[in-house]
Amino acid sequence: MRPGATAIFLLSMLILGSLAAASCGGRASAARSAAGDPPASLVEAASSAPAISAAAGGSVSVTDAGSPLAGARIDLPPGALSSDAPVTLDAGGDGALAMFPDLTIVRATSAATLAKPARVRIPYSAAFLAHWNVTDESQLGLYTQDADGLWGALVSSPDPTNNVVEAEVDTLTSWVVAPGWMLTAWQRRALMGDSFVPGARNVLLVHGWSSSPWDGCELQLAAAMRGVYDHVAVYAYPSALDIGENARWLRDAISARRPGASFDVIGFSEGGLIGRAAIEPGDWNGGRTIAGSVRNLVTIATPHDGLLPDAGPSLLSDLASSQMRAGSEFLRGLNQRPATGGVRYTTIAGNGWGDRTSDGLVGVDSALGRGVLGPARAIRLPLMHAPALGGAGMPCDARVYDAIASAVR
Repeated sequence: MRPGATAIFLLSMLILGSLAAASCGGRASAARSAAGDPPASLVEAASSAPAISAAAGGSVSVTDAGSPLAGARIDLPPGALSSDAPVTLDAGGDGALAMFPDLTIVRATSAATLAKPARVRIPYSAAFLAHWNVTDESQLGLYTQDADGLWGALVSSPDPTNNVVEAEVDTLTSWVVAPGWMLTAWQRRALMGDSFVPGARNVLLVHGWSSSPWDGCELQLAAAMRGVYDHVAVYAYPSALDIGENARWLRDAISARRPGASFDVIGFSEGGLIGRAAIEPGDWNGGRTIAGSVRNLVTIATPHDGLLPDAGPSLLSDLASSQMRAGSEFLRGLNQRPATGGVRYTTIAGNGWGDRTSDGLVGVDSALGRGVLGPARAIRLPLMHAPALGGAGMPCDARVYDAIASAVR
């Protein structure tokens, strides 16, 4: 789970309960520009919209001030489209993001890959800024959705005067303006960092729920591990999605991109389950694992036997959070036969919360893997799951780094 802003938000959710779903509205209409009407310029965003000429290009814009899409625009240069086609702008319907009130998704309803980049302007509302306490609009970026439903950042420029963010795009798809942390749980998968070298000390770091390798604590962990290992790599994954699927992708990426070298895996929170699901054979990976390449697995605050019963509903109401609940079908399968091969397990638990039986989100017994795993080392530290829960938290504490260094020697 992500320390910082998202963890604070999670705490507020435990107090306030579930968010109401936001309504995105129906198809938005576009109006022709008052400044002129060049060929195939501002077309109606409706099923009967005239085709934009592939040779001449054109623009689509939403100018209805009452529409949530007001200010949305796409400019297609000559030759961007492969053939004449209508292009319309709709309020996109990504149900996974409905828990973020006032977030506006804009969708180009004529999906296509472009031969030349187009320019898009996507709006955001003052209500959105106020609801999510975005005081610095430079924090906003433009994100685009791929065929798998994952969101990736575009190189974009905010225009606070007009409440839009602009970017060049090479595909007609869906776009949204948001601060980076909001879409982290649906980020695209990537294996990044150093290559692994046979005979050297290599490590792969796997972040937690609604986090990324660029979060402050994860950056601190990576920096600390550079004092322990020769080569450090990190795995970015969409933590709201299926844990088994994320583990399968990691297994395949390791096999294709970093073969032939042994390495350790260090996983924080959900990241520890990703590591286990990539190492341990089961239905989720068809029995094909990375166990033959892994020397040590270190899990930090990982809910091996589930989150605390009163941890509250997930901020995202996502699949991965349901899989981390005690008694979930995923955990029952993972814990049924946790064969580790020759991998040496170390589990680290925090007991800094209240009666010292948990870190605030994961119980000590669950984090240590009691009754589930037989770790070579089981370590307790007087820490919280994340700093936002109050006091020192994992994985941004030197005591965690020292414990890892001692365990993997």
